[in-house]
Amino acid sequence: MALLGGIVASYLVGAFGKKFKVGQLLFVVFALAGIVRIIFVRVLPMHHIGGLIALVLYAAMGSALGIVFQSLEQTIPPKDMVGRVNTMSTTVIAIFVTIGALVGGFLGSIVPVVDHIFIYQGISYIIIGVFIILMPGIRKLPKMDEMSQLQSPSTHEQHHPET
Repeated sequence: MALLGGIVASYLVGAFGKKFKVGQLLFVVFALAGIVRIIFVRVLPMHHIGGLIALVLYAAMGSALGIVFQSLEQTIPPKDMVGRVNTMSTTVIAIFVTIGALVGGFLGSIVPVVDHIFIYQGISYIIIGVFIILMPGIRKLPKMDEMSQLQSPSTHEQHHPET
């Protein structure tokens, strides 16, 4: 289901990346991920196929976020810093995934119904989307197909324009 979601994400980012600014796209994808996560909890007990469809859509939203963030990591920093930024991003993500697993495990042990954890996760995605759209720097980002214009010249190019 996640692989199918990844294919759907590639199509969605390609189609909507030309129409929406990055900040708007991030807000919509985070909000949709949250809504789909909540729908998943409600649909799965009644209809397994509906739950699988919701799972594909959730995976698509997660993959779309990954595509957008990877694009940002590769276009915003100077070329000679992309590797360092990617390493820092990977490290920070690994730390937060670990913290999330600990919090999720703790909540799983004290919350009587596991569905509530998925609902909390959905709500947190929506809240993150709202915070993202409220950040002026993110709101100013261009559309996905205009991201290459953000590429900063590397340090070498700044000091040696003739090369």
